[in-house]
Amino acid sequence: MAPPPKDYWFHIKYWAYIIPIAYIINFIYTFGPVLGITRTIEDYNVDSCEKISGPTDFNFCEDAILANETGIVYTTCDPERNLHNKVMGHSFLAEGQKAKSSDFWRVNYMEVPATIEKFKINEEFDSTTDFHPLGINFNIHPETKEKTLVAANLPHYSDASIEFFTIDDETLTLTHKRTIRDPKIYNPNSIHIINDVRLRADDGTPSFFFTNDHYFSSGILKKIENYFFYLSNVGFYNARTGKVEKGINGLLFANGITGTDDFLFVAETYRGTIKKYDIQVQFVNDVPQVHLNYVKEAFFYMGVDNLRYVPEKDLVVVAGHPKGLDALLFMMKEDKVNAVKPPSQVDVWDVSSGETKTLLVDDGQLFTTSTTGIIDLANSKLIVSSLLDEGLLVCDL
Repeated sequence: MAPPPKDYWFHIKYWAYIIPIAYIINFIYTFGPVLGITRTIEDYNVDSCEKISGPTDFNFCEDAILANETGIVYTTCDPERNLHNKVMGHSFLAEGQKAKSSDFWRVNYMEVPATIEKFKINEEFDSTTDFHPLGINFNIHPETKEKTLVAANLPHYSDASIEFFTIDDETLTLTHKRTIRDPKIYNPNSIHIINDVRLRADDGTPSFFFTNDHYFSSGILKKIENYFFYLSNVGFYNARTGKVEKGINGLLFANGITGTDDFLFVAETYRGTIKKYDIQVQFVNDVPQVHLNYVKEAFFYMGVDNLRYVPEKDLVVVAGHPKGLDALLFMMKEDKVNAVKPPSQVDVWDVSSGETKTLLVDDGQLFTTSTTGIIDLANSKLIVSSLLDEGLLVCDL
């Protein structure tokens, strides 16, 4: 066969143009809806919302979760995240300066005014030097009824870990129970606990899924990873064996994670998607083997962040950043007080019907950089946490 004439558009001499153009088209297709460059934001359902503010260190509360008592949430706040954001690789600390550690809080948002109380952590656990939780989860042991708060800890100057604390609400005390470190838990962001007692260690520690939001931990490779490399993942800590096992690889900024013992939802921030997986458990010689099977996914016009599942309604609540580029630029600015605040958004995915619905949009003036949305069915409330705003937002549903 004769070679194609040199004026054919796909001739090798044009590849220097075709390849970059193809990448640009793919980039716009993949990231355009998440970056929100052309999107106009208008407030939606914010009239009933009230921001709950408190002490000066009750700020930048990235994640929150309902307690077993009505009207109560637990949250963790990193009061100097504006100075050092390890996940996104931004730091404005002076030479030799270290960011203040995080705290856990108990908030009764149904009281007027809201009651905001800080937990004390037992002194045997060093929570003051370099303690910076991201995602948290709450679990009640199905047999002993012990209440546990679990946190993905991403310290600035040491190895990441998953920390377990028993909760005493009456004395506002957290007692450190266990630390889990593993080379495969290197950039943990969010945690989903398996409640089944058959998948617990002898001391009651549950098995859990977790996301590593990045593969690289610092430098230019971390900054460009979200655009060029699909390297983040979901791992599974098997409490029966004490080992971390493979969950899902090849994700683009794996972020929030939620579900039940039977299925798992995973947020991919830079794809604007939430994926559902069935959790398959088999026991071989009394040792659980866990596998994930992809089921379906939903797309959202925002950079999706943390997730919360509402089993009574089969809903996934997702908070995020409807103008992702604005959120990124805001994080990069040292003077955030005078900067334009990026908007917030909370949506829901009706898993049964496949439909998605927006619950809340704020242009950033009331509440910026939303990260977690929680539905309180008993009180018909929506609670929203934030990466870089004061306190929490509470709205009527």
